[in-house]
Amino acid sequence: MDLFSSEGRLVFQMRSNDWLVHPNFEDIECPPSAKHLKIRSKKFHVSLDMEFSNNDINAIKKLAESISWNSTLQSVKEHNKSHSDFFSKTRL
Repeated sequence: MDLFSSEGRLVFQMRSNDWLVHPNFEDIECPPSAKHLKIRSKKFHVSLDMEFSNNDINAIKKLAESISWNSTLQSVKEHNKSHSDFFSKTRL
């Protein structure tokens, strides 16, 4: 996983559970339980909250389907909105 600042600068990478933090952040929080990671930087306009948990394959599939469905719904809403704006401005 790569995290970029609003200016496009690479600020954080996660590879095989290794974390690479490139600039100095104001706040990095990861308790000994290692169940979550929080990174904050006003200077680089970055805010990241991650929570880690153990799941079986069925829970992961269910989550993936939920994310996919929500993403699909959002795409349809955006598509419909852009078309309704077009038709409301166009005389037939």
